[in-house]
Amino acid sequence: MTATTTKPKPKPKRPRRGSWIQFFLDHLIGALLWIWFTLTWPFWAAQVGVVWIATTIGQWWSSRNFWLLLAGLPAVLAIVFSGYLILAIALQDPRQLVEKYRKAAKNCMDTGKFDAAKVYLERVLEFQRGDREALFDLAKAAASTDDSPRAASAMLVLAPTDHAVYGPAHLWQATRLLSHKPLTIKELRVAELHLGYALQMNENNPVAHRLLAEIYFQQGLWTQAIPHLKISLQHDRDCLLKLAVAYQRLGDKDKARRFGEEARDDFIKRSASRPQDTQLKVSLAEVYVFLERFADAIQSLRDSLVLDEKPELHQALARVYIAWSDSLTGDSQEIRQQKFSLLAAGIQENPDELMLFDRVMRLVESNPNDEDAVQSFLNANLLEGRAIGLSHLLLGSLELKREKHDEAMLHLERAYEVMPDAGIVANNLAWLLIHATPSQAERALPIIESCIRRVPQADRFRDTRGHALLKLKRYREAVNDLEGTLQMFRNTPRNHLALAEAYEQLGLKELATQHLSRAQELKDLDAKASARTQK
Repeated sequence: MTATTTKPKPKPKRPRRGSWIQFFLDHLIGALLWIWFTLTWPFWAAQVGVVWIATTIGQWWSSRNFWLLLAGLPAVLAIVFSGYLILAIALQDPRQLVEKYRKAAKNCMDTGKFDAAKVYLERVLEFQRGDREALFDLAKAAASTDDSPRAASAMLVLAPTDHAVYGPAHLWQATRLLSHKPLTIKELRVAELHLGYALQMNENNPVAHRLLAEIYFQQGLWTQAIPHLKISLQHDRDCLLKLAVAYQRLGDKDKARRFGEEARDDFIKRSASRPQDTQLKVSLAEVYVFLERFADAIQSLRDSLVLDEKPELHQALARVYIAWSDSLTGDSQEIRQQKFSLLAAGIQENPDELMLFDRVMRLVESNPNDEDAVQSFLNANLLEGRAIGLSHLLLGSLELKREKHDEAMLHLERAYEVMPDAGIVANNLAWLLIHATPSQAERALPIIESCIRRVPQADRFRDTRGHALLKLKRYREAVNDLEGTLQMFRNTPRNHLALAEAYEQLGLKELATQHLSRAQELKDLDAKASARTQK
């Protein structure tokens, strides 16, 4: 048996340098031929079609065979139509095509067909990549279809935070940020930055000026707000009152009064031409309050109520009575009676206005002699079925102040039944339940948690929940709430005592001792302050 031998494969010969050049030239010629064919095929196809049609007609003419013409007619028509389409596409101006896509996108945006608009706008951008208007419209369409990544990538190009690019995009970005509730400090600063860029691109943009004016006005930056308010006046006469307020805060009484009176005249004129516009009536009342013409404000709102009984007008009346009461200075019995009468009139207009509760309680706490008069008025409200929720809340607070816990519980429970969404009612009731004997913290916890769900940032609600959790022996959760609100209640002994108890139960003896010491210091300070007041 002989062994078979395999011949080694010959190594491939390396192509000579000339072969590489030949290979490159062959492919280059092929590429050029392909490009030439791609550009000229419509004309070649049209030429072939014309020759075929001419041949068919020639054959029919020589034979005069009608059936031959009829048989070829569909093909003739198809070729003619195809040739027309080929020539139309080949000869069409790309700018006309872009304009058609743009118009189609606008129609889709106007009718809410945002997915279709995105397709058209993508086609526009294929032809014109640097078209900022189309990219901005694409971002808006993407945002409307919850396509956040596409919208975000477009806005990074159009509205970066380090320099100005496209004014409308910066304005849109600022508007979106300012619509967030609650608005964070960081979002406010970024919105301010975008508005500045929008004004760099168009210094006369009225919307950007108005939004910047609002940002500065809300922060009490009166000097920065005034220039933007003045420019906004050209398009929004409602800025007159804010301009008057800004000058008043700066101490310029003459300009404050001048702009306030101008605002009054403007609202009177507009109200006369639009008597059914409730917001104009409310704004006019606010101007009268600014000018301290409270009687005129009340008369204006009452005249409007004759035409149209709307709750907004009653709410505005209650706010006027509160402002009038706040404007009265002094502590004489006559002044106190005037304040109480004004607040009572406010309760009749809007029983659910919690600022009225705050003012009445301040009045009572400053002079205990008013308690009987207040209680008589509130009992009369209940007797007549007027301001039931607020009256029970006030009565419950008065009874709690007198340490009559059972009576206070009845009134607060009734107030909660009437006004379940009023945070102050729920918070007061929960607090009373937590510190009842025996404690009803299990019942208080869902009540106060409903408040926190509505207003997550309210420290007073989290503080109440912390005390409820402490009573339920959920110490770690209690510390989370109590420490989280300590900045607001750092001078309140009861909060330090609560934290001392929680840390004691968690085994952190040193922290518990420190909070106990701090609570005792605050109690001693309160005692000294009370002694000085009595002297």
